[in-house]
Amino acid sequence: LGTLRGTASIDNPDTEVDVTHGIGSTPNPGEIQVSPANQDAAESDWWLSDFGATTFRINVASTPNTSAKWHWLYVPATEANPPEYWEEVLEDEPLFYYRLEETAGPTVEDSTGSGNDGTVVGADLDVPGKIGSAVSFDGADDYLEAIAPGDLTALTIEFWAKIPNGAGGGSGVTHLCGVTDASSSNVVHIAVNSNGTIVIGERTGSGTLSEVTSANAWDDDQWHHFVATFQAGGAKELWVDGTKDATRSAQSGTWNLSATTFMFGAWNNRGNDVIWHAECYQDEIAVYDKVLPAARIIAHFNAAG
Repeated sequence: LGTLRGTASIDNPDTEVDVTHGIGSTPNPGEIQVSPANQDAAESDWWLSDFGATTFRINVASTPNTSAKWHWLYVPATEANPPEYWEEVLEDEPLFYYRLEETAGPTVEDSTGSGNDGTVVGADLDVPGKIGSAVSFDGADDYLEAIAPGDLTALTIEFWAKIPNGAGGGSGVTHLCGVTDASSSNVVHIAVNSNGTIVIGERTGSGTLSEVTSANAWDDDQWHHFVATFQAGGAKELWVDGTKDATRSAQSGTWNLSATTFMFGAWNNRGNDVIWHAECYQDEIAVYDKVLPAARIIAHFNAAG
């Protein structure tokens, strides 16, 4: 499958062009798109999509007959108009999605159209990102404040991050993002350890925090695609660059996260203080009220090129 594209350059501007195609010997009018369609034109562009055959024929009829120069290009389906990264993200309907293309703050726009805009405090915008621009956190007092995600039994956090070597401040205390809810004491977070590994954690009640740590270190000052998925009573998983890096069972119940806003570049501790800041760059931040399946995580990563 793929797309066949062509252009006819005709030496008579009064020529009407009619293009048909067929498999074998029989043309099938109407199955090919022509622009302009069957009308007087000095140049006519046409394309045939997903024809599903290795051999085919193109018929060109012109009235009156005249000479024509034809050019065509076959584009395999894997190369024909691949979706952009932002299109893949929006297809999965996140709660909010910050592309971070602003040149200045404090507001960062929610690209879902839901109006769930974020606010940067201290952080720099308009710095080079993985895709376009990004946000830069200094690890001292910068952060990006998003909305409170709500009460959830499933959750996905997705972003690109570039973490400098040595940015981790100890076991679980340098946070790429996180929140402890003021009402429920429920927790969801992603942090950088001192050895550069990534830890994701959650708590549905007020008891013990449950965490899992990546097998690899990711503080190499390169852009990486991080996706953390949480399914209550199921599993929590960390995916990096389209590959699952860590998994562990998740606590049962509900993450009640309606009372306190979610933070990136730091941890929002019950709304009382913002702590455990991370030095890093982040880009294309999205949060979902569901678990993204593996195929969609991989599709997002591949779409970034």
